[in-house]
Amino acid sequence: MISTPARRRLTSSRFGRVKHRPARPAITLPVGKKPYHLLRPEQINRVWHLDLLSLKVLWFRFTVAAILDGFSRKLLCLRVYRRTPRARDMAALVRRVAKQFGKPRFVITDHGTQFRRQFRTAMEKADSIVVQARVRAPHLNGKIERTFRTFRGWWRLVLTGLTLRGVQRRIDDFGHWFNELHSHSALGGRTSRET
Repeated sequence: MISTPARRRLTSSRFGRVKHRPARPAITLPVGKKPYHLLRPEQINRVWHLDLLSLKVLWFRFTVAAILDGFSRKLLCLRVYRRTPRARDMAALVRRVAKQFGKPRFVITDHGTQFRRQFRTAMEKADSIVVQARVRAPHLNGKIERTFRTFRGWWRLVLTGLTLRGVQRRIDDFGHWFNELHSHSALGGRTSRET
């Protein structure tokens, strides 16, 4: 009998022979970071998750930027861009959302080009710490990735316009539904508004 981890590493080739996949190293936490305050924040506006999603509508491409509060799972902002936004666009978006909801202590991002030096400098001026999730560590920014998974399923069911304004209107509808009506299992079946 093959053990479960060994069975996962086995794959069958198309000729019936079994080949072994190389074992990947375990996912580790970022060096020098304690995850308890990032993965399970104890108050609103302590940790924000920021990420981008590429969206295709017929032959048009849009990029959606999302900011999610780590405590309440509330979508603070969904913004659509015609092109991939730059670092200054992302910094301006965080500043605009911070004026409405208050400044976060931490902003968790991935390693996209818009989240490099210029973005980190802008966030330091705003007294926020940028934490870039380590490569192959999806658990650190998993809340926003799960939100994008929900969004993709929802997006397949709606009809949108082909203009930037039409796409933004539908994305705003998703944000309202996600915050007001969608229950989260991590919140005990409550909505973001009820936290």
